[in-house]
Amino acid sequence: MSKKLSYWERRKAQLIFNQMDKAEKQADSFDAIYDEAKRYLTRQSNKVFDKFQRDYGLTEQEARLVLKTIKDDKTIDNLKRQLQAQPDNSNINQLLADLDSPAFAFRINRFNDLQKQIDNISNKVYQSEKQQSDTYYSDFMNDSYYHHTYELQKRLGVAYDFNILPEHEISRLQRSNWYGDNYSSRIWNNTQALADSLKNELLIGLMTGRSTRDIAEIISQRFAVGKNASRRLVRTESAYYHGQMELKNYDEADISQYQFVATLDLRTSTICREHDQLVYKTKEAIVGVNYPPMHPWCRSTTIAYFDDKWAKSKKRRAKDPKTGKNILVPADMTYDDWYAKHVKPLYKVDGLKQSDIDRANQQYIKYKDILGDARTPKTLADFVDLKYNKPKEYKGLKHDARVVNYFNGDIKEPLSEFQKKQAVEAYFNFKKDDIIFGDHAIARYLERMRRNNGTFTYNYNTVKAAFSLPPNYVSERDGRHTRYYNGILYITESDTDIVVSIMKRKKLKGFKPL
Repeated sequence: MSKKLSYWERRKAQLIFNQMDKAEKQADSFDAIYDEAKRYLTRQSNKVFDKFQRDYGLTEQEARLVLKTIKDDKTIDNLKRQLQAQPDNSNINQLLADLDSPAFAFRINRFNDLQKQIDNISNKVYQSEKQQSDTYYSDFMNDSYYHHTYELQKRLGVAYDFNILPEHEISRLQRSNWYGDNYSSRIWNNTQALADSLKNELLIGLMTGRSTRDIAEIISQRFAVGKNASRRLVRTESAYYHGQMELKNYDEADISQYQFVATLDLRTSTICREHDQLVYKTKEAIVGVNYPPMHPWCRSTTIAYFDDKWAKSKKRRAKDPKTGKNILVPADMTYDDWYAKHVKPLYKVDGLKQSDIDRANQQYIKYKDILGDARTPKTLADFVDLKYNKPKEYKGLKHDARVVNYFNGDIKEPLSEFQKKQAVEAYFNFKKDDIIFGDHAIARYLERMRRNNGTFTYNYNTVKAAFSLPPNYVSERDGRHTRYYNGILYITESDTDIVVSIMKRKKLKGFKPL
């Protein structure tokens, strides 16, 4: 029989239920990634096994015993070595004969290609799941943090001051190896386990003569296991981040104790039942020991445990400096109303919607990933301020990201990886002197600055000297302004003065003096 929860315990139980519902929806999105990969692999395997069906009389158990002896990659060559090491068996001898037969060579190549495709598929699944996870967990932590703050302020009845959740705290948690690994490593382990199991099943199919229908069913089963592992991961990681945001909230509010709250029903674990209603010190909270999540799929939560003395101290923090009165959080105030009144003003932008902040957060994550911490605003609030209040600086940030991202990929210019890094470094060095290059132009700068004899056509000081002078020519074709000094032509955009090309020219054609 379940216990009767207090009003505030019910609210906290409902909050984690809502947050886990978001995790389930994210898991649904991951399911779509796995389903697409499954359909592709099934189509490719049908092409191979449609021509590869032959019953060699080996049972599935015998085939699995052979695979257990393969310590390296599950390839045809390694399989042949292990089959040759088996006791004399007419069925195995026939299989070996076929594997060495010229008539089977094309089919074997197709099978080997299929094994390689499994690695490619698992890598793509990993990249997609990892990319979505980065954005989801960042948004999730922000959402949990402010919901926890709202719940505590609503319980107290006043709006004490608090801080915006710092981006470095989100990054720290995303990198943290709680319970041995972070989510990035766990996603990788899950996708690699899926790839290994698929390779095993295809080799068993080869040895036992499974039909294409049986192969398709096995592939579906293996992907179902992968999807379940993915769902378990996102649920458990979400529960972890939800709990860490609660601890962050407790720290913000100077709460020294919490009470463990388990959702008591037929699915509740024994360990969560044992901790239910127990009170612990926040500084002694340990995930899996006395703080949720206690196990995968955990639904337990906590609630602040405080006395009247603490409540009075928070009410003092909640006084309006102009009126001296408490800033109240009425019992009927919704989360959206609370967020609009107490969180949005922290972002220094009028009329900002929750969706605007969420979208800005996704952009912020992307820019930090491309540019690094040193070249992006310190906090999400700073980024929002830049995006909505400082359009010129925001445009500059977008241009920085475009240039760096260009050199992170395949480029048109024949530059080595070292030269790509030099190009990015040169771009930011020029920017310090208010000389802004486009991606193509800075690549040409690196590509053409050194002559074949080792001397330099131009260097940093040459360019800097040219841009200390005004444009002196204009393109007759497109009206672009140019600087032509010492035999070097610098073409810039007329409206932004961004350098779009740089080249050595003895004579100018198609340009006229300004």
